[in-house]
Amino acid sequence: PLASINLNFSGDDAGIEIPEMILQLSNSTIEAEANVNFASGLQPANISYEIVSNQIDLTPFLASSTSEEIPTDEVTAGADNVAIEPTDTVTPAPPPAAGTPISSELLNSFNVIGSIAIESLLANEFQFTGINIFTNIEDGVLDVELQPVSAFEGSIAGNIRLDGRNEDAALSTQLSVSQLNVIDLAPSVSRLNSVTGNLDVEVDLSASGQNSNELMDSLTGSTTFAITENSVDIGVIKQVFTAISALSPTGSTIEQWPDVIRFAELGGFILFNGGLTEN
Repeated sequence: PLASINLNFSGDDAGIEIPEMILQLSNSTIEAEANVNFASGLQPANISYEIVSNQIDLTPFLASSTSEEIPTDEVTAGADNVAIEPTDTVTPAPPPAAGTPISSELLNSFNVIGSIAIESLLANEFQFTGINIFTNIEDGVLDVELQPVSAFEGSIAGNIRLDGRNEDAALSTQLSVSQLNVIDLAPSVSRLNSVTGNLDVEVDLSASGQNSNELMDSLTGSTTFAITENSVDIGVIKQVFTAISALSPTGSTIEQWPDVIRFAELGGFILFNGGLTEN
């Protein structure tokens, strides 16, 4: 796939202005503009941007990747020749990674306000419409908001806040998934004609820490899900048990089973308290 960029900009000691930037991705066009005002005195750097596109098609860039299978004989051949002796030196396991640090100083060094608007996003058979993302960094607080996006006959919305004003950064996130069609969401399942329904998910999580590991260890919140108008096709199971019951001289009532079992709602929840390691 072809990609090209056309950029116009100007700048001086006060900042940089990009009045027009056009990015061409195959048959998709993305337009953007931005302004960067450098830090001056007690004022931090200020960045503003806007990105718009009528349609972005990622399908040409999502070439199917085929993994090369290694013959079993080649894998096991070398293993048969390896012997562990009592005098062999035992290599200790490496210590766990310290985690990616959260740069609170970086969040406090500049302000950002911007938006991304994409009318339609295609990725193979998946389509998302009405994408609007707003980002804002001010006084060390990052806010990212995803307004409701139409997908899988339902909608997806959410937001993330990272507060870097204190030594321990505070992270909070909410995600709302409403009435996603399970058949469209999981084509591999729908082809079996076994499960249908609409999926609802609500995520509300918070954490704090100075690096990614501390965030994971302090994760608190809940995730709830529900599948409404759910049905499960048990036709194949019914056929198997019918064949087995035919061997019984007394007969069976399995033939009276329904081909499809329906549930008004099927749901559950996950609670986090004290991080992932404690749950």
